[in-house]
Amino acid sequence: MKLESVPEALSRLDGWVNSLANMLPRPVRADVITGGFVWRFEKEGLEVLLLAKVVRISSALGAAWELANLGYTTESSALLRLVDDFAEEIRFMAEARIEGRETKAQTDFREQFFREPPRTPDEFLEQENKHYVSRREMKKASKRLAEKAGQDGGLLDRTSSFISYGLNQYIHGTYGSAMDLYHGRLHRFMVRGLDGQPKTNTLAFVGSKATGVLHAVELVAILYGASVVATEIRSFLMEADPDLPRS
Repeated sequence: MKLESVPEALSRLDGWVNSLANMLPRPVRADVITGGFVWRFEKEGLEVLLLAKVVRISSALGAAWELANLGYTTESSALLRLVDDFAEEIRFMAEARIEGRETKAQTDFREQFFREPPRTPDEFLEQENKHYVSRREMKKASKRLAEKAGQDGGLLDRTSSFISYGLNQYIHGTYGSAMDLYHGRLHRFMVRGLDGQPKTNTLAFVGSKATGVLHAVELVAILYGASVVATEIRSFLMEADPDLPRS
């Protein structure tokens, strides 16, 4: 996506996300045993899960853009890893809606998603030993969807895995990700933000991820039957990203 289109994309995402949210019953207050309350949907299912992922992917993209503009290139890149994860999860669970049935892995993921977090160390240890759906399992769904659309699922899988590996370096604070912040001429680690080419490169990377985020939200809009939102996203993408096919 063209850099000049990203701020508008973020602004319009706000409206698109909340348009999808308005198609569901309003969340209600749920009392917390330790006091206070949290907001929850009364009926928790696939539609709520997909909305939650749309909310998080949109928020993460906006934060990555702001951090990149401030020169926090490594932190922005770490958030883009989350963006990729949320997009993968959206495709993974969208497949269940498209196929009209869930695989065991999709059922496990849905149930784990709505499970309340542990409230004590003992509950935490009990849940820690449970099997969670792996990223490799989720990528199988993306591969299947790509192949049904006539794309090279194997190439998509290899490419996305390699990109995830690269972004993982920022999540885990590798040697290289730390040295990315070193300024040779100034002999300083730029812990308050970089400028110049590193910043420009990161902004461009956020722009490329923005296209993927809009595709993910568009997919959810289609599954929701929100044709107006889906059409608006598609029209925006065709203008904002000159590399998209025009067919």
